Amino acid sequence: MNINAQEIITDWNELDGQTTLKEYIENQAYDYLNFKPNKKDTLTDNGVKISHRSATTKVIIRDRASIPDIPLVVINEYPTDAKNVWNSILLVDVKKITLHKPTEQTSVIYGKRGGNGLIFVEMDKRKWRKIKRKRKIR
Repeated sequence: MNINAQEIITDWNELDGQTTLKEYIENQAYDYLNFKPNKKDTLTDNGVKISHRSATTKVIIRDRASIPDIPLVVINEYPTDAKNVWNSILLVDVKKITLHKPTEQTSVIYGKRGGNGLIFVEMDKRKWRKIKRKRKIR
């Protein structure tokens, strides 16, 4: 899987100290992965139309919309889609970030979630445990 990987090891202290992992992912990692977040209405995109609207109409559809349409972020071997977790991690706490462009291999190993690319983040284990406890992540 290393063919399409870009490893980023840098001194994050050069930054202002307040830049979060979420900001980095959404501003720089998405560019490298050629990922363009789309804000589509999945009901109309999939051809679902509700012709009768009433107070008792209830439509539950589970399809591609239930799987986040973003690159999979793996922090210390723990996959997470929670942007609030990304927002609580400062880049000064990150040791290494490795970006993998979407390939057939990433899809085979990580399924649909890896189909948009992978972002591996290594950080201090103590700080990661503290964030997991604070955010009640298991």
